[in-house]
Amino acid sequence: MTVSRPQSDKFNNFELRDLVGFYLHQNGAVNQLWAIYAGATFTAGLFALNEGANSISFLAAGGLGFLAFTIGHFFMVRYTLQRTQVAVLDIEEIWRSAPNERAYPRIIGTLVATGVGVRHAMVAHVAIDLCVIAAFLAKMIAVCQAMQATYPIIGR
Repeated sequence: MTVSRPQSDKFNNFELRDLVGFYLHQNGAVNQLWAIYAGATFTAGLFALNEGANSISFLAAGGLGFLAFTIGHFFMVRYTLQRTQVAVLDIEEIWRSAPNERAYPRIIGTLVATGVGVRHAMVAHVAIDLCVIAAFLAKMIAVCQAMQATYPIIGR
């Protein structure tokens, strides 16, 4: 992702510590978003597999609720990671313009070398989402089959 902006006076008094502070804030935000997501996906998956969840409309509502949540969450994580990625690119620009690599602590070079894996995070998000949706669908199929066995006239 590249963002074009006029370069005048090398970041207009925006210092490396400001960028690192912003990076740390965004990193913390992403960690909080993933923690919320972990709780929500485990809850939704367990809801789908719960023995008490044996109503198609109940499962459909739960599945649609999870789908709405996960779409919104996907974009929140994506945009936060993209902002983090831009901060790392700016940090890298300052790092590369340093007179030598000892001008800044080694952690700055490590941060630049590590980068931000937006694509990998989004692939992981979609893979987890598909697993939870599959749990809802599998339970709905099982409920439909149980209903057909109990009431053979349904589905004809």
